[in-house]
Amino acid sequence: EFEKSLPKSDEFFFLLTDHQILFLLLPELITTLGHRHSEDKYHDGETVFVHIWDVMNNATTPVHLWSALCHDLGKPLTSDGNGHFPGHEEAGIPLAKRICERFKLSNDMTNLVLDITEFHGRIHTSEGMGSKGIRKLIDSMRTKKIEEVIEFCKHIDTQTPGQIHPGDEILKNLGQKPIRATPIVTGNDL
Repeated sequence: EFEKSLPKSDEFFFLLTDHQILFLLLPELITTLGHRHSEDKYHDGETVFVHIWDVMNNATTPVHLWSALCHDLGKPLTSDGNGHFPGHEEAGIPLAKRICERFKLSNDMTNLVLDITEFHGRIHTSEGMGSKGIRKLIDSMRTKKIEEVIEFCKHIDTQTPGQIHPGDEILKNLGQKPIRATPIVTGNDL
């Protein structure tokens, strides 16, 4: 049902929350309510729950939906009390894996969601990473689908027009063309 909600995921999750069903299905989200981000280029001081909800609401594919749900679940476990969450990616892996198993995602989908959960932070901070570091990053991934992780990161990042995304630098270093993130709204939606 989550995947069927993609075109209207905001309404779907509001309905689940309003009827107190969401936290029965996804108890991992409860602790995200009490932790706020600091204000930076990725967050505007919202709670981790609101950030996850926003990213889920903008998901355009099942992989993005499940990854949006799982990518920051480790933050409450790693909070420094000042809106920063060092090591949240790795701390979120067991929670993400539990959700993927509970909802019976395929092995391929699970591994991709786990890669995005674990490596999205490294993509955000990969500026200046050399080819040796990139190869090491890819080698440590379950799926080796660096393009998919970069696409997710580009999808959730807010960028200044013309700004080069760190993920594009990785692709350039690998001799690949930059990924164009799937637009959230297109001219066909108007």
